[in-house]
Amino acid sequence: DRPYVDSSTNNTMMELIIGHNGIERFTRLFGGARNGAQGAPIPSQKPPAGDFLSGNPPTPPSNGRQPGQFPPGQAAGYDSGGQSGQPGNMDFGTAGTLRLFVEPLVGEDSWLLPFVLAGLIVIVIVLWKRPFGGEHVALILWAGWLLPEAIYFTYSQGLMHAYYILMMGAPLAALFAITGWALWQVIRERGLVGWVLTAFLAGGTLFFEAGVLKGTTPAAPWAVGLGVALFGIGSALAVAARKWIRFATAALTLILAALLVAPLYWSTLTTFNTSPNAALPYAGPEQSNEPGLQQGVTRQSGIPQDLIDTLVANTTPGFYLLATANANQAAPFILATGRPVFTFGGFLGNDNIIDANGLAEMVASGKLRFIIGEGLEQRPAILLWLQQHCKVSDIPGFTGAYAGLGLPGVSRQPGELYDCKK
Repeated sequence: DRPYVDSSTNNTMMELIIGHNGIERFTRLFGGARNGAQGAPIPSQKPPAGDFLSGNPPTPPSNGRQPGQFPPGQAAGYDSGGQSGQPGNMDFGTAGTLRLFVEPLVGEDSWLLPFVLAGLIVIVIVLWKRPFGGEHVALILWAGWLLPEAIYFTYSQGLMHAYYILMMGAPLAALFAITGWALWQVIRERGLVGWVLTAFLAGGTLFFEAGVLKGTTPAAPWAVGLGVALFGIGSALAVAARKWIRFATAALTLILAALLVAPLYWSTLTTFNTSPNAALPYAGPEQSNEPGLQQGVTRQSGIPQDLIDTLVANTTPGFYLLATANANQAAPFILATGRPVFTFGGFLGNDNIIDANGLAEMVASGKLRFIIGEGLEQRPAILLWLQQHCKVSDIPGFTGAYAGLGLPGVSRQPGELYDCKK
């Protein structure tokens, strides 16, 4: 009775792990190459009634913009002219060594990355001749977390979104603190060498952060100025600490705090963004041409109430309200009613969940009555069954509801709403 394993080609968890979330994450995807696209045969799978099937969200365009920034009239999640259920271009930059240090990904999680990567060398040097202990275990844990992710996000050409990079946040925070600890050990043991090393790592990172913030918001110069001021005061105290050691801890604290101003400012902009992209979140301020949450809310709440009332009144509670080609079409109905909506192809519309015989069984058992035909062109057997065994519904408001579900920049033919009542 389990749900179909979404985004797998053969309904197995191992294929999902090794394929969709494994090899495909490292290799470039080609639209329509898998899971029933281009009229490929669809094996019979009997779905369980009342289960939700989910997968990965649609893909945003790759256009050199900030994460989550889309041209006017084009909604997040779809390539202009793209087709439902087919991977489009993704807004995660070009694979290469500098990918995490340039737009569009640099603002997501890279503020402290230069400091941490250089700091790993300092940490290793500090720990090199010490007996193996908790510090070594911490280094293995956090570096073993950060480095594989950084390598993957740098060179992956497969399925990825900008917000995936948030998983680097925890190891970055830990290694930032451990680098501060390591610099303090060098300062205590080598004095001037430690301060010079601290100034080099922190100063270089502060310069990098200033470059990232440049031109992003009107208040960005103030954030940069505060960081520079803290760094300057900390450096002055570091000079004084050569004579008065009691200033040393305050000096290092202020220098490290200077590096946190930019990411703190960016996080504040993210938190108080009044129109975030709900489907594909990104860090930073609201983008002027970003459709954002408000448009999404409008689209989700735009289903005419008479259509909702008719669907609810003519379907059995606990069974499906209706069926759609993919979860993007289903979501507004689920949000409006709290009822389950069946998707023939899972989240992206590519999955091989059911064939025409399985659909006939669902209809015959009373689990499903209403079906939106849009997007089923890739499943000709199912579409033919609908045309032969169901009638096109004349429920008031369907055209308006479908228009509300449409996404700008996507060319689609209007789909029929089929009523399969026996």
